[in-house]
Amino acid sequence: KTTLGATAISSPEIYSAKIYSPNIYGENLTLMARNELNDDIYNNLYLTPTSMYLNNAYGKNEVTKFLVDLGEDENNSTIKMRLGAGETATGSKALSLEKYEYEARVGAYMDNDLTDFRGMSIDLQSGAVTISGDVNAVAVFG
Repeated sequence: KTTLGATAISSPEIYSAKIYSPNIYGENLTLMARNELNDDIYNNLYLTPTSMYLNNAYGKNEVTKFLVDLGEDENNSTIKMRLGAGETATGSKALSLEKYEYEARVGAYMDNDLTDFRGMSIDLQSGAVTISGDVNAVAVFG
């Protein structure tokens, strides 16, 4: 066992089987877990000042499974979460949940174009609901 005290440590790499710590600080953090039997299978958790995303890689073909984009506007009221595949989990294959100061959105962006939103928007002041894109409705009787 080696115990590291409160003295600052500067090292490009630290190898360890286990690290126990109540706090880990860093401007950008990458946490990686590799499959014991296959080096080509691993998971990375990336933490940056504005986002958090989990990459799941098989055969070095990285696919983002989860992204939380903590963008902010002048009122610090923007929250975005995208679930899907791709480097930034955008596009029509990703579910996007967003909360702005006066609006909330649930839907998808088409073809990685962050201006072409399809889905449901809710005005947080009036409660008005706006739907963009095709609407399929099912009538229920009884």
